[in-house]
Amino acid sequence: MEDNFNLGDVVRLKSGGPVMTVISAGTMYSGEKYTSTVWFLDGTVQKYDFHPAVLELAIL
Repeated sequence: MEDNFNLGDVVRLKSGGPVMTVISAGTMYSGEKYTSTVWFLDGTVQKYDFHPAVLELAIL
């Protein structure tokens, strides 16, 4: 399981969806890991933090 994404990696949800760019990754105070991503939707930047287990590197 990939769970160490790097700044600038291009990822997507394992279930599909748009390609996203990793802007940060780390561990919360609770010990849970997170990966912050950004992508465009209709010309607007979207941002969301995902648990890395739900992401995979995108093949472009």
